[in-house]
Amino acid sequence: MKNKPKYYRQEFEGWLSCIYDPLIKFFSFGFENKIRNKLFQYTPENPKRIVDLCCGTGSLTILHKKHFPKAQIFGIDLSAKMLRKAKAKSKKTDISYQQKNIEKTGFSSNSIDLVTISFGIHEIPDTARENVFAEVYRILKPRGIFLIFDYKKLRKGYFLRKIYNLFIHKFEPYATGFIEKSGKELLQKFNFRNIEEHRQYKIFRIIKAQK
Repeated sequence: MKNKPKYYRQEFEGWLSCIYDPLIKFFSFGFENKIRNKLFQYTPENPKRIVDLCCGTGSLTILHKKHFPKAQIFGIDLSAKMLRKAKAKSKKTDISYQQKNIEKTGFSSNSIDLVTISFGIHEIPDTARENVFAEVYRILKPRGIFLIFDYKKLRKGYFLRKIYNLFIHKFEPYATGFIEKSGKELLQKFNFRNIEEHRQYKIFRIIKAQK
């Protein structure tokens, strides 16, 4: 894909794509699948069209297909190598994987029932993040749901907090602008409503918002 945004990390086309799944498992203390499955407590009852942004290797995208086998499901990511891994994991399914910038998905306005993003929104700077929120609002149908699964600011535990902050500072240069804010602070300006935030295992959170 040409003209990738400047903030895109080229490691996703190289070594990082090779170890992404075990890396997420390590940094989520093995809880990532348990939390991903908790997302389905907050989904619409029978979504017909689902978009999984920053789908990576397709872990959450595949869960969507298991929960909603009749739905039309799209996985969107910038990394061609990650998408190849996602497709390999999704054999014998009709999931549509597409290499796109999530700031401009190309979907029609008011056409999607559910949009999700897992461990992706902290990877992009504030301006791009706001572009994503505006794009999600545009493509969602009225009463459609937006779900975010990502990091949350750690408040307790001196040593764990030190390690966590070091990790964020060293490896996630754009994360601070996300983890410091509440779900309402992030999404209200884009006209989302019924915003809920649910902390998971101290350092993660699920944010649910409705169009």
